[in-house]
Amino acid sequence: MTTARSDLARVVETLRNAERLVVSTHVNPDGDAVGTALGLAHLLHGMGKRDVVCMMQDPVPALYAWLPGADWFISPAGDPVDCDCFVMVDAATTPRLGDAAPWIAHAQTLLTIDHHLEDHPEGDIQFVDPTYAAAGEIVTELFATADVPLTQAAAACLYTAIVTDTGSFQYHSTRPRTHEMAARLVAAGIDVAGISSRLFDSMSPGKYRLLARVMTRTRLIADGRAAYSEVYPTDFDDTGADGDDLNNLANYARAIEGVEVAMVFRSLGPALTKVSLRATPAFDATRVAGFFGGGGHTGAAGATLPLPLHQAKHVVLERVKACFDGAC
Repeated sequence: MTTARSDLARVVETLRNAERLVVSTHVNPDGDAVGTALGLAHLLHGMGKRDVVCMMQDPVPALYAWLPGADWFISPAGDPVDCDCFVMVDAATTPRLGDAAPWIAHAQTLLTIDHHLEDHPEGDIQFVDPTYAAAGEIVTELFATADVPLTQAAAACLYTAIVTDTGSFQYHSTRPRTHEMAARLVAAGIDVAGISSRLFDSMSPGKYRLLARVMTRTRLIADGRAAYSEVYPTDFDDTGADGDDLNNLANYARAIEGVEVAMVFRSLGPALTKVSLRATPAFDATRVAGFFGGGGHTGAAGATLPLPLHQAKHVVLERVKACFDGAC
């Protein structure tokens, strides 16, 4: 895999030279996607930009709806409009944007800001660096590069981006720079305890009931080194949970002593299954997700397979076993 990297000064120059900008991120947005996109929008406002559109295919998950600026996002439905710069954050290939991708054809410049490993990242100007634990780290650095003060609102968005994508700084992607970036954000006056409570210390009754089902169905394989469970469409009707409530459910099985990788399989239809993986430093989750066309990080990855759940589960678990045997 390759790493594409333009320097931060060039990114800032590109942003300064643009008048009308569109900021977008990937489908099924997580905390890093939403927080980074909003953090960048706050940066652009701090640079004096007034014609900034935040857009993504899917609605903001309820878990992040409190972020300052969350109501700025619009749907890509309707006719695209011309812009000077389309900024793709937390993604490096245009299909990841879903329905927002056609807007890129109406932009003079595609700027990519991401931290995932990709074979062929897209963008006229790219800052794609997998040494960053979260895309939110990159935008935090952009504030300093652009000499724009970090507002409390921007810091709340970017701290959410970093803390969610590092699992509260528990994932092995966390580096000294990660804590340095977080320190800058805390210094901007954010309510660390309040943010953490919103993100990690509460769940809806529906999620609680769904979690109970997932835990009851959890099975161990590979001598206890892997765990998996599954979710069916009827579970949402039965528990009152929604798609957002699936976030990080695999973490609970990963916490079982001896488990190096945990998976949750979700049936999306008769011939479509999504698998989410969470792994310890002993296992690289991308070796499984990437094999099936997905991606992510070594500690957190996912893929969508064009197979019914029982078949998807079989091939993924076989791939996991092969990895344990050194054959992946």
